Amino acid sequence: MRPAPPRFPAAKGAVERTFGRINTLFAQHVAGYTGPHVLARGKAVAHEAQFTVVQLHELLQEWITACWQQSGTC
Repeated sequence: MRPAPPRFPAAKGAVERTFGRINTLFAQHVAGYTGPHVLARGKAVAHEAQFTVVQLHELLQEWITACWQQSGTC
């Protein structure tokens, strides 16, 4: 990986698309996800969070193996 040139958004498209797809297909379905919109959040999102960083990392790795690498969707 290398830094993208300033004021050249086309250099970041593939990475941004990948993060967007992970957000759409994986992250928003994890308990405790807050998302970008305050109005779309639940009332007690902080209390719903039930994963440690290690557990979340393992869950993401499983999802990448079972879903992302197989078909891109799950």
